[in-house]
Amino acid sequence: MTQKQRLTSKRLGCGGSFRPHAGQRSAITDNIPLERQNRPAPARNTVRHHTGILSAIIPESVSGMVRITQLLHAEQGYGDTIQFSRYCTHIASLGGRVILSAPKDLHSLFRTLQGVEEVVEQAVQREFDVHCPLMSLPLALGTEVESIPAPMRYLKADPAATAQWAGRLKGGKEVPKIGLVWSGRATHAKDLERSIGFKNLLPILEHPAQWISLQKEVRASDAADLSSTPGVLRIGEELTDFADTAALIENLDLIVTVDTAVAHLAGALGKPVWILLPYVADWRWFQDREDSPWYPTARLFRQSARGEWTSVIGRVARCLQTEFPVSTAIPELSKRKARRSGSRARKK
Repeated sequence: MTQKQRLTSKRLGCGGSFRPHAGQRSAITDNIPLERQNRPAPARNTVRHHTGILSAIIPESVSGMVRITQLLHAEQGYGDTIQFSRYCTHIASLGGRVILSAPKDLHSLFRTLQGVEEVVEQAVQREFDVHCPLMSLPLALGTEVESIPAPMRYLKADPAATAQWAGRLKGGKEVPKIGLVWSGRATHAKDLERSIGFKNLLPILEHPAQWISLQKEVRASDAADLSSTPGVLRIGEELTDFADTAALIENLDLIVTVDTAVAHLAGALGKPVWILLPYVADWRWFQDREDSPWYPTARLFRQSARGEWTSVIGRVARCLQTEFPVSTAIPELSKRKARRSGSRARKK
């Protein structure tokens, strides 16, 4: 082992391949005794089961180490991965080469991240000098609320794909184009709290707009209500990956969504996004605030009581009238509204 290799191993502690051996620890933990890490020594031979509390010394350890290879890897869901991928650009700016390991559905999108040289699948082996899970980077960098890196946008949509979706969307600029997502993954531990039945959205669909469903999977409980609601363009099922979704979102004026990966994607693209949150929201959205330090273009609409979506939808409807005023005299929109009213009357 050369002097440089010994120095790197001592200070960063993570030389090796994509799958670290049982004695390796996450990035920059070699200087922290195991008894201070509050966790046992690593026991599983996979990068997804790293252990160790990261100290805030990445800048002094990585900065200036020319061409050191840094493996940053996803460990949680799509939304978490999109949210914390913002740190890749900062890590790259400290020096060296950044490899990002992420689910395949995110690869095309993540290739637009500035500073990332390679995006690989989670099962692919790569040589690296240091590694760190994405969600541990805020701790490693000593991030506080005031220092959260929140650029207006840090992901980009493909221009050609954006133009293709523009051709699919009808209408001019007289009405806003608004994307909708009302439910997330059904197997999510908090699905009953964060997802909304489609019929609960009907009051906001009264607002003149071109409504576009970004819902990838429509649940059986929502299928009938969605099919019987005129004026909602169903595109979600056609989306192939997150880059495709990003290209569609680039054509929209607003995205209204529950707490799903689409909320993070819209925020990362710098698009206006209104996020509907349950009474006990996820930690990342903090408490008692309508904005987000993570996404400058996000607005948060919170439940005032557990399970109570009516007031949330009412606030969204009022904000639509204020911020997206449209004349109801437009003939086609008047016809849509009449069809919706008729549809509800038949249901009663």
